[in-house]
Amino acid sequence: MKVAILTPTLFEYSGIDRVAKKQSEDLIHKGCKVTVFALQSEIKLDNAINMEIIGMSRNTFFQRIYRLLFPLDFIKSIKYIKKLKNYDVIISHHYPMNWLAYMTKKLYGVRYIYHHHPLMPTFSLGYIQRIYLNIFYFMNKVTVKNADLVLSISNFAREEFKKCTGMDSIVVYNKIDMTRFNNSINRQEIRMKYSLENSPIILFIGQIHPHKGLHLLIEAFNIVKETIPDAKLLIVGKPPLKGYFRNLKKKSNSSIIFTGFITDEELPSYYAASDVYASASLWEGFNLPMVEAMAHSKPVVAFNIGPHEEIINLDTGFLVDKSDCEAFAQALIKIINEPDLAARMGHAGYKRVKEYFTSSTENIIQILENGVN
Repeated sequence: MKVAILTPTLFEYSGIDRVAKKQSEDLIHKGCKVTVFALQSEIKLDNAINMEIIGMSRNTFFQRIYRLLFPLDFIKSIKYIKKLKNYDVIISHHYPMNWLAYMTKKLYGVRYIYHHHPLMPTFSLGYIQRIYLNIFYFMNKVTVKNADLVLSISNFAREEFKKCTGMDSIVVYNKIDMTRFNNSINRQEIRMKYSLENSPIILFIGQIHPHKGLHLLIEAFNIVKETIPDAKLLIVGKPPLKGYFRNLKKKSNSSIIFTGFITDEELPSYYAASDVYASASLWEGFNLPMVEAMAHSKPVVAFNIGPHEEIINLDTGFLVDKSDCEAFAQALIKIINEPDLAARMGHAGYKRVKEYFTSSTENIIQILENGVN
């Protein structure tokens, strides 16, 4: 079976891109012939996977304009629609790539699966950014209307999509590669790199963006420090918004370490080094790093938002009320001060990942083999 996977970019710091990459690799190993189409890529794929780079400007401003107005690039649209008509199935992960899937389906009847990752809300953005994203959301909504099937990455995402479009979808959780993310990784490598020795480490991995709630995580961490002075907060991720990042740095101290961007290959060592994973996100469609941390047998503390209650239960960590930094801090303190509790939660988290978050590709293969209907 020839499968085309469409994703706007392939960057290691993007959760959507990492899901598309893993999906392409798994489909190849299941015997499919896979080509990934992207506007831009910095990720190296398996040699068996074909890659089609459509191309766009390296300038961030022009990238945003181009992505919004991509359907007006008639030359590239025609070129890649002609290529896509030769595939059995197209799996598209986001607008503007949905445009190519939409038109190929409309013109040539090629089966089209839209893999839905909820779009970031606009509550933390400025006026111009909100206008831009509202147009983007509208175009995404239009270009999924003729999809044969929609896959949502969580029940929360399914409900959000149905509310927005009136269309239903099938929930297929993101897959965790437990050959890479597991509790057998050496925990000392990162501790030695940052001279952390035996300090309790609280870990966050993700983009440094307001909706990730890092300003609240730092506030909660400062409360933790009052009880556990040697605690450290390790923040791993790229800061796309420089102003927000500067404000976080002003609120930080020597116990808070910003690592910047790290490669996908390095991620397991950071999870292994930590004692507890913390997500103060105010909005998520899934939260891939949190599940990866659980695969490393790490207990988790997070705000009770969006899909988090689908991932965490009372056995695997603590969910606290949104924006309640005091409760968040007390949950972290409890886990750090009670190693037996942390170990039990970590073990339960590992089992939960193994049961619920390792079979998404198999589910997609089954859908493809049974026919998209």
